[in-house]
Amino acid sequence: MSKVKSIAIIGANGYIARNLVYKLKKSYNDVFNLELYDVQPSHIDNYPNYKQIDLLNIETLDNINYDCDYMFIFSGKTGTSAAFYDYKNFININEIGLLNLLTKYLYYKSSAKIIFPSTRLIYKGISDALLKEEAEKEFLSVYAINKYSAEQYLKLYSKVFNLKYVIFRIPVVYATMVEDASSYGTIGFFLNEAKKGNDINIFGDGAQKRTFVHVDDLCEALIKGAVSNKTDNDVFNIGGLNNISIKEAALAVAKAYKVSIKQVEWPEIAYKTESGDTLFDSSKFDETVNFKYQRNFFKWLLEYKDKND
Repeated sequence: MSKVKSIAIIGANGYIARNLVYKLKKSYNDVFNLELYDVQPSHIDNYPNYKQIDLLNIETLDNINYDCDYMFIFSGKTGTSAAFYDYKNFININEIGLLNLLTKYLYYKSSAKIIFPSTRLIYKGISDALLKEEAEKEFLSVYAINKYSAEQYLKLYSKVFNLKYVIFRIPVVYATMVEDASSYGTIGFFLNEAKKGNDINIFGDGAQKRTFVHVDDLCEALIKGAVSNKTDNDVFNIGGLNNISIKEAALAVAKAYKVSIKQVEWPEIAYKTESGDTLFDSSKFDETVNFKYQRNFFKWLLEYKDKND
């Protein structure tokens, strides 16, 4: 990576994207030039080289510099229950928006490698089993269908138009390297409640297990995976050091903040869309790029509390 490469980040104001930009600026500033794009008028963290785009307004996509080496696509609408009531926006942003972007990508004859983050929610959960990339799929939400459709669009465009891509399926992410970037999802919710002195509610017995990855490990994995030619036109699970249950995670947070956990009844839609255990086997990725995860959830939690007390 001696030659300076260029990276376009689509959806640069999102949680993972903001952390990735921070990581690239901090650790790879002399290696990559960054160009940032999102629907808001400016970048939240005030980084330069930012342009406003709208994936549903295809003319604005001319603002993107397609003459780059790597293109990360973080733009998207996330959620499970909400998508049943807002399906048009989920389909438009997550699928039509991607296809609009690919249309311009081809128009400008781009050769950039596309990096696409996908989700654990496309897998059929299996109790206590590590899921490989070819594991059985099950789609329990509109969002899960969106993400898998996007994966298939990339594969199709690669076959027909020789587009180069890599898909990374991401587990549960926690922590942040950007001070005011909210860590969405499970751990963010637990911490927000515990820091206010509230007990932590978990649905049912909380026995469902997840792979947890620290956002720093995730960003390092995304960078290493993006630049490796060995990942071209393939799909990889990103892993982490901790495969634990929701209850274990909640108990750790509750203990750190001296609150309790409460088991509450599942909301109907959440219960019907719960996948069960989704534990990732990331050996394919780890071996392909010789990657090692560094951050342990339980150690991080204690460091986080000490820092924020």
